[in-house]
Amino acid sequence: MSIFDDKQIDLDLNGPVLSFTTNPTGVGSTGVGINSTGGGTVSLIGIATATFPTSANNTGYVTYRWHEEGVGALSDSTYVTGTATTTLTLSNLITPTDDGRKFYLEADYVPSYYVTGNATNEPLNSGIGTITVDPLITITSQPSNVSVLSGEDAAFIIDAESTGDDDLTFQWQLDGSDVTDGTDTKDGVITTISGATTNTLVLNSDASGITYTVNCVVSSATASNSPITSDEVTYTHQNVATFSIVTIEEISPNTSIASTSEVDLENGEHTFTIAASSSSDDDVVQLYSFFAKEKDLDVEMDLFGGGTNSVGGEGGYSRIRFTMDQNVEYVIAGLIDSVNTPFVYRKGALMACVGEGGKGGVVGKSGGDGGGVGIAGGNGFGITGSGVGGNLIANGQLTLSGVFGSTVSAPTLYPGDTQAGNNNGGQTIRCTKGVYWAQQGLGACDDIAAETVAATSKFRLSDGTEVTNSAEIVRGYKAGYNIIQTAGGGIRTGGRGGNGATGGHGGFRQDAGGGGGSGYSDGTVTIVSTQLGGSTGDAKVVLRIVS
Repeated sequence: MSIFDDKQIDLDLNGPVLSFTTNPTGVGSTGVGINSTGGGTVSLIGIATATFPTSANNTGYVTYRWHEEGVGALSDSTYVTGTATTTLTLSNLITPTDDGRKFYLEADYVPSYYVTGNATNEPLNSGIGTITVDPLITITSQPSNVSVLSGEDAAFIIDAESTGDDDLTFQWQLDGSDVTDGTDTKDGVITTISGATTNTLVLNSDASGITYTVNCVVSSATASNSPITSDEVTYTHQNVATFSIVTIEEISPNTSIASTSEVDLENGEHTFTIAASSSSDDDVVQLYSFFAKEKDLDVEMDLFGGGTNSVGGEGGYSRIRFTMDQNVEYVIAGLIDSVNTPFVYRKGALMACVGEGGKGGVVGKSGGDGGGVGIAGGNGFGITGSGVGGNLIANGQLTLSGVFGSTVSAPTLYPGDTQAGNNNGGQTIRCTKGVYWAQQGLGACDDIAAETVAATSKFRLSDGTEVTNSAEIVRGYKAGYNIIQTAGGGIRTGGRGGNGATGGHGGFRQDAGGGGGSGYSDGTVTIVSTQLGGSTGDAKVVLRIVS
């Protein structure tokens, strides 16, 4: 007697076996450098199938999830898509960060309810797919034009880096052709060549009147953009100094490579301006270090403090004259948004500055004008509580004890220096103290050469990092601590004071403008003209030859 009826069912208790018919394989792409976008894109493909040992009513399906070794399961994001499909797509690949990343696909079988069992070997992982992102060459510092006199070496320097292996090679060219160490003859002039396959090419000609175009080809065995060619510059050899070359080094606080250029003032004046704005002054050019390359130069300099002709005060204006000694460092500080007025140094000593205009209160009362060289800052405007302008310091009477204006909070105070409070302005110092050089025991007004074996040196950042492509000249500027942030802060939305040798005080209330900063001279410059106010734009300095 039968207890249970025999009935046919579709359930396959054994379930299928998963296998990969397509495994991801290594792929390559060209990436972009770090902090860039628009890099290459790659796709990895994996396909799995479910196979039943016997016939079954297979109504289940395979699911997928991509994984990265060392990371785990992936989810879709801006540059990662298809993480739950057979095709994983990776975009904006960056070299070298993305090079060598390994991925695999995990497959799982999802059975139909009461129809088939789970796969016997789930989850199943595919083989590994590795992506290769080719490195890139980047030229970080281009060569500059060089003009020399008889017997002088002309050095052309290029700095480059690769995001991959350090396998860069250099090949300099003259007039478009590769050169080797030795000599080259052009128009009867013999030029000695050295460093033809290094990052520094040195030329020396035995007679005047010769000119070459110069460029460098940078190559790498692995970089996808190899070779790349530098800017084309000019080598000129003359018998007399008929030019007035000034070499300019743009110094940023977070890079050991300066942006360098040369200007011939015989061809016209040069203007130093505030660098392109940034979220932080640490990311922009903070200092211009410059020097007369071939000879002493009698120069004229126009100083413009930052100002406006609306609710803020005008910046001070002055025209000064002095002699730039050959191969001696001169520095312009303050051409940044937070200071907005120029401070001009000969080595580490402040030669001259003008004052920034004070800012207006929020209801429109004007700030005071900044003072020109040797002129006090103007008072701000308002019914009550306007800021007093920065007081005048007589020529050459600044000391080494300074005061940071209340608009900033000094992270460090050296002995003898103080921090202003309330709405008070501060006072700059006679010479820069720096950070690294102070730690070495070097005095604020000392030449850096006094502490080095050679009489000349390269520029160093505040932490002592050498700016590798800066010139070997006589220096004294000490980066990192100069107390040029002298403006007094506004209270209750009053206008802040202007920066200067002494900073203007901030306004005490919303209808009170801040006072203008004062100007200063150490007595070593000739003051051609100077005035209270006169500058209605951003701070700048204009340099020219005295005619």
